[in-house]
Amino acid sequence: MDSQVKPHNGNHSGAPALLPDWATGLLCLLLAGGIGAGYLMLTSGESHRFWQIYLVNFLFFSGAAIAGLVLVAIFHMTNAGWSRPLERVAVAGVGFLPVSFILFLGLWPGRNELFFWIAEPRPDVADWLSVHSLFVRDGVGLLLLSLVGWEFFRRFLEADAGSKKEESSEGFSGVGGSKARSLGKRAVVLLLFFPVVYTLLAWDLIMSLIPSWSSTVFGGFYFFSTLYLGLGIATSLFVCAGWRFGWEDGFHPDLLHNTGKLIFSFSLLWVYLYWSEYLVVWYGNLPHEIEVMLLRTGQSPWGSVAIAVLGMNFLVPFVVLLSRAARRSAKVLFILGLVVSVGIWLERLLLVAPGLNPDPDTLLGLWELLITLGFFSMYGLCCLWGFRKVHPLKGR
Repeated sequence: MDSQVKPHNGNHSGAPALLPDWATGLLCLLLAGGIGAGYLMLTSGESHRFWQIYLVNFLFFSGAAIAGLVLVAIFHMTNAGWSRPLERVAVAGVGFLPVSFILFLGLWPGRNELFFWIAEPRPDVADWLSVHSLFVRDGVGLLLLSLVGWEFFRRFLEADAGSKKEESSEGFSGVGGSKARSLGKRAVVLLLFFPVVYTLLAWDLIMSLIPSWSSTVFGGFYFFSTLYLGLGIATSLFVCAGWRFGWEDGFHPDLLHNTGKLIFSFSLLWVYLYWSEYLVVWYGNLPHEIEVMLLRTGQSPWGSVAIAVLGMNFLVPFVVLLSRAARRSAKVLFILGLVVSVGIWLERLLLVAPGLNPDPDTLLGLWELLITLGFFSMYGLCCLWGFRKVHPLKGR
């Protein structure tokens, strides 16, 4: 049995059902509602709002899917034996990777409403910012990253199956040689591909939306905040799954404590990179880039969103997790995982929307909510598929 989690004595010999049938049906209903809302927006003269929220959700949920795998690769490379139960939940979003690639191709019909530089080319970066080169390099990058992620997931299942027979405190490194080495090689490839592809996405799909914006820090900030998102979602899913299946003796305190410390550390690094964007502009005295900062922090309604982003991604987890008791509380970590996830979604909104619609009449209306719920349902259904493959709650 896993040293970190004690499962319920009930029979878990089959694939775990994370949600009851009615909840799965609700996800399907939300997906249909999101598709319907998108169609109505596109046919009622609100296409600019549709493509804005589409891009925000594409960036958010695509990042959530790959970030869980990248976190597991990091855990494996650092021999983090404590993280095993969390790993089996973190990889559950792998099924969304092919969906993510299809959703990226779905940006093509909205290219003229998303990218101003198609109609007004920028001579300084004309070779880089052409619509065909953007879709080719980002599409190829996402496709390769998805393939690498799937291969890592396949090797993870093989190594995890072996670990259930012969597990040591060293994590996968303690399990019979060839499978661990094979997983390690795939982990290295994944960790090399991820920052490269997500830096490209940050430049092409976010930074290019504002003419005056240029930042060498932003690529690193973006792929790190994506990892932070993956940690938040994995934490909430893990605790939720434990409650759903009624683990007899609760959650292992050391597992919770280590997860809490990790969220605390991520909040500090996130705010450091967040502040670095402003520090470079101030220290370098770059007035031509002040416009971007003022738009996102001083102009209504984006100033309020910026405060919420800072509070949810840094202030709340930092203050709460100063307490050792909070770091060992499953309820606290579940809530913080949700807070961080929502905070990163608002961050994606803050990165994308001001460049497309700096002074919106409606920040988030019913249509935006329905489309976001549609994306959420797609991701949720893919996670259910992943849970059936990994069996994260199955006792040994």
